[in-house]
This record gives sequence, C-alpha cells and structure tokens, in this order.
Amino acid sequence: MDYKLCDLVDIERLQTLLDHLYDATGIPSGIIGADGEIITATGWRDICTKFHRVNPETNSKCIESDTSISDKIKEGERYIVSHCKNGLVDIGSPILVDGKHVATIFQGQFFFNEPDIEFFRKQSRAVGFDEEDYIEEILKTPVISENQIKKVVVFLTDLAEFIADIGFSNLSTQAAYNELNDNHQEITAVYEELVATEEDLREHFDLLKESNFELNKSKERYKLVTEGAHDIIWDINLIDDKIFLSEQFEKVYKINRDSINGLLDMRLIIHPNDYEEVHSRFLDCLRNPVQYDYQYSDTFRTIDSENNVIWISSKARILTDKKGKAIRIAGSFRDVTDTIDYQKGIEKMAFTDSLTKTFNRNQLMSDLRKLTFEIENNNNLKLATMFLDLDNFKNINDVYGHTTGDGILELIAKRLKKFSGEDVSVYRFGGDEFALIIKNHNKNMLKNKANNILKSFKDPIFYMDKPFYITASIGICPYPECASSPDGLLRNSDIAMYNAKSKGKNSFVMFEEAMHKSTITKRKIEESLNHAIDKEEFFLVFQPKIEISTGKVYGFESLIRWRLSKNKIVAPYKFIPIAEERGLIENIDHWVIRNVFKTVAEWTKKGYDFNIISINLSPMTLNENIVPYLRKMSEIYLVSPDKIQIEVTENVLIESYEMTSKLISDIRKMGYTVALDDFGKGYSSLSHLKNLPIDILKIDKLFVDEIVNDESIVDLIIEIGQRYKMKIVAEGVERKDQLDVLTSYGCDYYQGYYHSKPMEKSKIEKVIFGII
Repeated sequence: MDYKLCDLVDIERLQTLLDHLYDATGIPSGIIGADGEIITATGWRDICTKFHRVNPETNSKCIESDTSISDKIKEGERYIVSHCKNGLVDIGSPILVDGKHVATIFQGQFFFNEPDIEFFRKQSRAVGFDEEDYIEEILKTPVISENQIKKVVVFLTDLAEFIADIGFSNLSTQAAYNELNDNHQEITAVYEELVATEEDLREHFDLLKESNFELNKSKERYKLVTEGAHDIIWDINLIDDKIFLSEQFEKVYKINRDSINGLLDMRLIIHPNDYEEVHSRFLDCLRNPVQYDYQYSDTFRTIDSENNVIWISSKARILTDKKGKAIRIAGSFRDVTDTIDYQKGIEKMAFTDSLTKTFNRNQLMSDLRKLTFEIENNNNLKLATMFLDLDNFKNINDVYGHTTGDGILELIAKRLKKFSGEDVSVYRFGGDEFALIIKNHNKNMLKNKANNILKSFKDPIFYMDKPFYITASIGICPYPECASSPDGLLRNSDIAMYNAKSKGKNSFVMFEEAMHKSTITKRKIEESLNHAIDKEEFFLVFQPKIEISTGKVYGFESLIRWRLSKNKIVAPYKFIPIAEERGLIENIDHWVIRNVFKTVAEWTKKGYDFNIISINLSPMTLNENIVPYLRKMSEIYLVSPDKIQIEVTENVLIESYEMTSKLISDIRKMGYTVALDDFGKGYSSLSHLKNLPIDILKIDKLFVDEIVNDESIVDLIIEIGQRYKMKIVAEGVERKDQLDVLTSYGCDYYQGYYHSKPMEKSKIEKVIFGII
C-alpha cells in the first residue's frame, strides 16, 4: 500500500505538539517526508532560511549534512546528530511505519558550545553575507550542551516511535476495515445473485428447469464463500423464520448451530444487557427497509457458551417483495473484540492523566460540554468550576528535581480526590494545575468548599519522609451566571485564580466581569509585547547618578521604555510583570544589555566623561546564561566590564540565595560591579548581607520619601553598608531637604527628579555632555 504520513496521522495536532515542544526547549523542529516534502515546521530560524540555504557555498554544506542524515537513516540508525560544516547542530530521527520510512522528525539550529564569533565573521566575509545581520542571527541561536541534548534526543526518538505507532495503528485499522468491506461486498454480490435467481424462479416458474443449473452453480459458490470466510455468514428467511448460520458460528460460540432455529433463538448469544436495544434496532430496520436503504448495520456484545464477551460488527442486506415488505435478510458477523478493546484503551489514555490517574483536560472538556447542555434544558441544575494552581511549585522542581515534583503531585491528587463525590469531580488540567466541577451548589457552598480545600493544604505533604509545605490559589466561576460556554467557564476560573495569586496566594477568588476586562487589556499588551523587539519599539532612557561629595555626574542607570504607538508609551511596571510571566523577559533583558554595551562603546569612542552605566536584571534573567552572554557582549563591543554595573533586586537573593550568590560572584570576577536594588523592602537580607558579593546598596524611594520625618531607617541602611565597605546610592530624591539628610549621613550617590528625569540618549549627549 502506498501511503504518506499525512494519510496516517493528524498533521494539525502534530503541529500543535511541535509548537509546545518549541515553547519548552526553544529548539526549532520540523517533520520532512521521505520524498523531501516539508510536512510541518515550528520556530525555524533565519540563520538557515535567510543565509545558509540561499548561498551556493553554504548551501552545499547544508546538502552535505542532509545527505549524511539520509544515509544514516537508511543504515537503520534510531537518531542522527549532524554537525553541519556551517557550524550548527541538527538532530534527526526516522518515523518508520510497518518498516517503511515515511518521514523524519528534526530538531536543530543550535550550538553545543559557545559559537566562535570570529569563525562566523570570516565565513560572513567569505561568502558575502551582511556581517552585522549574520552575527546577530548567530547570537540568537541557542547553546545547548551535549548532556542537555541527551534528553532532547531521548524525547525525539520516543516521539518518532510514538508517531510511528499511531500511524501503524491507523494503518492496521484501515486495512481491517477494508478487508471487512471487501468481504461484505463479496457476500452481498453472491447473495444478490441468489436473490435474483430466486425471484426469477418465483415469477417465471415455467423456466424452472432451464434455471436450475445456474441456481445450483450459485449455491455452490455461496457455500464456498460461507465455508471459507473468517466471518460468520447468516441468512434469515423472514417468511418461515428459518435461519442459516455458517460453520464459523460453531467455532466462535462453541454452540451447535442447529440449536438456533429462528430469530428469537439469537437471544442465546446476544448479551442480556444489549438484547432489547439490538432487537429493537433490528426490527425497526426490517419494518422500514427503504429508510435504511435496504441495509442493516450494528455493533454489539455477544456471549459464547463459556460466557466470554465477544464484540461483533454485523452488516446485512434486506430483500423485500413487490409490496416493499422484508422477506429475507442475509449478512455477516465479524469479531471486532480486539478493535473495541484497543479503542477503549486509547480512550482511557485520552481521558486519564497518566501521572495522577485523575481525569485529564480532555475528560474535563467533555464533561463540561455535557453538563452545560443539560443546564440549557433544565434551569434547576447548578454548575461551577474551580481552577486550582499550586503556589511556587516550580521551586520544588528546580531545587529537588522533577521526580520529586511528580511524586508530590500524585500525593496532592490523592488529597484532592477526597473531595470528589456525586457532585464533585477532580481533574488534572496540566502541570501543577487542577480543576474541579461542582454541581448542585450555591455561593456559600462554593466558598466553604474552597476554604476546606485550602485548609487541607495546611498539613505538609510527606514525600520520601521529607515534609513539603505547599499552598494553592483557587479561582471560582459559576455557570451560567458568569460564563456562557465551557471555554468561558475555564477561562474565567483561570482569571479568578490569577487574581487570587496577585492578592498574596493561598486564597480563593470568585470571578467578576471586571477581571475579564483587565485580562483583555493585559492580553493586548502581551500580544504586542511578543513582537516589540522585532518592531524596534523598545528604547532606553538614562537617569544620571550624582556623586554627592562633588555634585558631578558619576554615571547613569539605564531604563527601558516601550513606545507602543506614536503617542503611547507603556510604563515598565505594566509590561515587565507580563514579560516575566510569559517567559519573554530574558530576551528583553538581553536586548537592554546589548544596547547598553553599544552605548558604552559609542560614548567611550567619542570620549564622553562618565564612569559607569547600570543595568537592571530580572530574577529570571539571572540564570546560567547570563555569564556567557555578558562575556559575549564584551567581546563583540570591546567594552571593559568596569564600565558596566549589574543591578539585582533584594528578593532574588531571598528566594534563591545560594544559586544567585554564586552567579553574582562569577559576574564580579569578570570585572563588573553589582548593586543590590530596593534594599530594605525585604525581610531577611540583613542576616545575609555580610556574606553577599555586593558592591553597592541602593536605598529604595519608599524610604527616601519619608527621610525628613523618619531618618532612622535610612541612617541604619547607610551605616550597615559602610560597615561592609559598600557604596550607597539613594533613589527617588526629589527635594533639597532629602538630599541634605542624605549628605549628613554620608550617602555616596543619589539619583532622582531633584537633578533630572531619565532622558533619551540624544538628550543626555546635549544636556550632560554638552554636545550641540
């Protein structure tokens, strides 16, 4: 049989799976058919499509890599890691259906090690690429170690085998049904020949002797078919209620076929729970043959002499007399037990969460659709959904690993199942999110249920004899008061849950319409934010830092701004939290770092007098990528690290002290200074301060605002910083009396509107450096 992958697998769902894979790993992926046709692709980068594949010299290297992968697939390799001579790495794994290579799944466009920038500059010049654009694409390409990629390889090969299994299952099912239809058509043809002969005998009795020879031949053929078929062939004469069953009947049911003398005797093999419904459908088909196009078809359970359940698929043709009354029906039984069992297994997998054994998202949506339909026809029914998200669960996975995280999720699911019953169902929505459907409720009942669930989390979860204290945030949405569809129910429960998180977590919130409007505004910002870098909508402003002892500009703090349209600038406090939540902040911070380095290089070359420019880093950007990225920027722009200061917030150190402390130490070893921003707003940094690898303490504007009326806190911060030989910067200085107090306590630097607002680069050059 000639077939392609698209004939066996739902390509649209496969595309969605690859999209999720790209979101999780950042590695582009795609599937290419055995004939070279691109079936689906996600996240493929410009480094190949815009550069390598369009240049004859670099394209020949691409083709060489393609050929190498193809050859190794033919040799039977489960996966191939290809080192393209253009410098990139690709992984391929073949999809084999019934031994036939139908497609290859790829992931690629990454480096095992930090790229040699000089190598790519030379390659760019050699082949005539735009060097700046080419190097920029190289810098966008992720670096993934060989140890890290092992997990991707395992997933890739498993995914290829999983797709192949689905394809083979669909191929087998299709072949089985084709065989059934072919067999049925053959039986139908023989039967129709018999019917035609019999009708001819009834209407032309005078030709009986001449037709007898042909009739006997037809009967012989019919006998051969019935004896040779794997299916059970049956024929019922409805005039005298006589039934014929082929020999296969006795092999399957271990019942003497002579004991079945008429239609009612079929009760012996039809499952008692199915009999009434099967019998009713069968009689309706006989009474209305025209309505059923003279065909009968059904699938139901039967039982053999040992009470084994056998699923059969029955198909037949109906013969009528001149008045349209059914006088005969003949067809076949096919054993489809394996197919039914397989389908049930697939359905169970499709509707059950493999980890927690609770219902999954598919079952949740199915149940919601059924229940909302019932409510539309019965206003007395009540329905609500609860959306539950575990607070800070990512920290458990990060610190203890995903095995521990999965074990804890199983225990949490068991705890939530205790709330299930006739009116409450529990589902795992995905990750650390669970959902509950609650029927027959009122508002107070929902609040009590949510409170009881939150109280159940007060007791620790014990995993491997270690206690884990976990809290949850819950969003509640009743139907139809606050939603008009299943999707609306889940969306609004999710919105309410995020409101619970924003209010401090470990709580529940009932959905209100105002929350949805706020979410729409947030989503619009999020949608625009995805493309802000590509559209060059971000820009930097710089706020001067003043040395108090001399009154001179010491340096600047770089601050990002977003020009969404000509007359609309979005403040950082509106889009930075969204960027952190959606995993976009690292790209944004890298954009800031890159542009600060460019500015420092430009100002240094022009001879402008400044000491340092500081960069604020999000907690999410302070990860294993930051040190190599800073090193890369320093090499590209030839900027000395002592011109750059890195600012981190106090809460980063509180939440992940050991990891962050090591990263900051590594950054300082490279020559950068590090400032602790928003100092004083946390609650545990004083105990860590003497051991922190910090050069600068920044006093938050919150304390500077009250400095004239309450000097003690600022005085204490300055004294602590000086004791540990740190420089002190005061933020948000807006009045002279504030500056006077800071001066009297020995503060080193200040910034704020008292000196100037943050300004764009061109204005800084005019106002600070006096460039006309």
